[in-house]
Amino acid sequence: MSKLLVDTLRAADGGRVECDFATPDGAVVHSVIEKSFFDEFIPAPNFTMSVQRQSRIVQDNAHYIENEVDRQYRQGNPVAVIR
Repeated sequence: MSKLLVDTLRAADGGRVECDFATPDGAVVHSVIEKSFFDEFIPAPNFTMSVQRQSRIVQDNAHYIENEVDRQYRQGNPVAVIR
């Protein structure tokens, strides 16, 4: 299974997060986690999520995201997009 490279987590435009994953075959897959992924974690309307909170959510959900990156990588996608 792919593994999240935690030190690559970074904020991007529009509330997205970008990071990289190491695949079992040694490749590195770039990933974009869209703002829509974080919407279910917003506790109230008009809540602004901090970069630290987004990072924590990604780390807490790494297993799900790693599986999704694996699936997209096997399909030949050069960049995994998590929504």
